[in-house]
Amino acid sequence: MKKRVCCLALLAGLLAGQAGAWYYDLPSEWARDEVRAAEDSALVPNELTVGYSLGMPFYTTKGGGITRYAFSEMLGRLIALSQKTDPGTLAARQREAGKTASFSDYAPDDAVFLACAFGLVEGQPGGAFQPGGALTREQAAKILTLAAEAVQPGTYQAGGDAPLALADADAVSPWARGYVAYALQSGLMKGVGEGRFDPQGGLTIEQGTVLAYRLADRLGLSGVVPAGANSWMWEYGLDRTYFAAHEDAYGVCYTGSKGGPIKRVEVTEAQVNGLPASIAPADGYQFPGALNVGAALVHEPLKVGKMYEFSLKLKLYPAGGGDPIEVDDQFTYLCGKYCTYPDDNYY
Repeated sequence: MKKRVCCLALLAGLLAGQAGAWYYDLPSEWARDEVRAAEDSALVPNELTVGYSLGMPFYTTKGGGITRYAFSEMLGRLIALSQKTDPGTLAARQREAGKTASFSDYAPDDAVFLACAFGLVEGQPGGAFQPGGALTREQAAKILTLAAEAVQPGTYQAGGDAPLALADADAVSPWARGYVAYALQSGLMKGVGEGRFDPQGGLTIEQGTVLAYRLADRLGLSGVVPAGANSWMWEYGLDRTYFAAHEDAYGVCYTGSKGGPIKRVEVTEAQVNGLPASIAPADGYQFPGALNVGAALVHEPLKVGKMYEFSLKLKLYPAGGGDPIEVDDQFTYLCGKYCTYPDDNYY
């Protein structure tokens, strides 16, 4: 069993490998607002935020596409978010209710288990899950559609041969026609140009992340941060890391590139679920390739399975001097087992 970390100094060392990654591997410009919002809405695992074009085992296929594991992970998190709990708590409930997910090549973690338990994804012929396998666009359309139906029953009406006004409609598999029609009509997915859907084409990690976020946003789930709300982070070359310091305090660290435009970040006010929370500074951590420019502890008892919506007011101090820049920061925290976010790899 992993031990709870109650010391920020130790945690700093564990986070060092991730802290500066954004400055080397940003998402494409078209995707940044929605990718940032997906992260801040608790849909994206920390391992994935390290990079959106870098090859990452289990998240990126050899061809550069999003894997079955990664997309299932995000949609499982979406299911948990829809029920205002964390994947571990909801997965335990599903297992107690008799749901199972057994594969010959992979033992699902909690979020992927939820995607299986709610019928969004299935195993492959022969009983394998193939977590590192690629997803086609029509398969993604099916998963998105079934997730929408799982969260809001009646959203999708199965049956019939859905009409598809596509130049490549004949390339859509018969089983996928209804799902593709829903994904297009709902605006979750778009064509690839010239009236084509490219049903057998793949998805990049950032495309899959954007699709998961769009579905959560369209479903109006509580805790989903609006796209663009935290785009100031890109503008000032900053990123945020958050973690449970101990049962009564939640740590928030802001990192920036060495020599970047911001030399210090100060948290001046904090609210948790709309209520004021006390804050205390927690400065002084250096990371390879990045500089911790500010940190704070928000004192709020954390409860496993509870969703927290954080709203912070910050002052950004320019490296070249001048008046501080005031910005608002908001994000959602789903408190899982051991009070980690979004999984226990920090511990």
